Amino acid sequence: MTVAFVLSGGANFGSLQVGALQVLFERGIRPDLLVGSSAGAMNAMFLAMDPTLASLHRLAQHWRTAALEPMSRRDDLAIVWRLLTGRDSLLPNEPLLRYLERALPSDVARFGDLRLPTYALAVRLDTGEMRCFGDDPRDRIIDGLMATTAVPGLYPPWACGGARYVDGGVVSFLPVQAAVERGATEIYALSISPPSARSDGLRGTLAIGLRAIDLLIQDQGAREVEFYQARGGVTVHPIRLSSERPVAFWDFRQADYLMAAGRSCAEAYLESATARDVGADLAPAQH
Repeated sequence: MTVAFVLSGGANFGSLQVGALQVLFERGIRPDLLVGSSAGAMNAMFLAMDPTLASLHRLAQHWRTAALEPMSRRDDLAIVWRLLTGRDSLLPNEPLLRYLERALPSDVARFGDLRLPTYALAVRLDTGEMRCFGDDPRDRIIDGLMATTAVPGLYPPWACGGARYVDGGVVSFLPVQAAVERGATEIYALSISPPSARSDGLRGTLAIGLRAIDLLIQDQGAREVEFYQARGGVTVHPIRLSSERPVAFWDFRQADYLMAAGRSCAEAYLESATARDVGADLAPAQH
């Protein structure tokens, strides 16, 4: 059996996954490989450097301090200026690049340096071709993370090897298929569903646009899970991560709250899965 953790994108809601990952590790569930898009790929990469519960506690601290980083600050005037001047995105990606260059250890530069096989999904902008950074162990981690976090419209495409790439979540928000194609037979799929998805009070062009994109990619992710659940030969555990309290898309100050919410979602799923297994064992045999 090959266990994969598949992590969706989710921007500042990526801290939901940290709480869920802690629960999985506490229950003795460990991955043999990791696949992620956008924020999920960043979580996967950090875990792959040191796949331990202690590493997840350090990752939690990164999320707590993210609000202090330039990459998490929004300048509305700068956004308007970039829009009016025809830039490729509303936000620059230099702050994220500088953050990753500081956060990555000097001896962990390529995917082959990671302790677990790990893949970051991106899409080639000109052809629509999916690329899994990490298929080639010589791929640079910086390239994989900058490509997979290049959300179209928000961040500019990332140039690498003569091509430009954008967030793989455009094609595969919850990349279950990529995990299966790389040998996974049991998958824990951590799918982020922002609380705004349950709100009818959205206001503003950006918020409504992001909500429309979320509807599209959530549906695509659900279909991918359903396909492999029905196919047989692969066990998929779909763990939906959300929170009861609304959190703004740009608000990185809610990391502790979101991590606690992620823990609750994972615990609820595992408890319900255990109850289903016990119920199946106790069910009377059919004659």
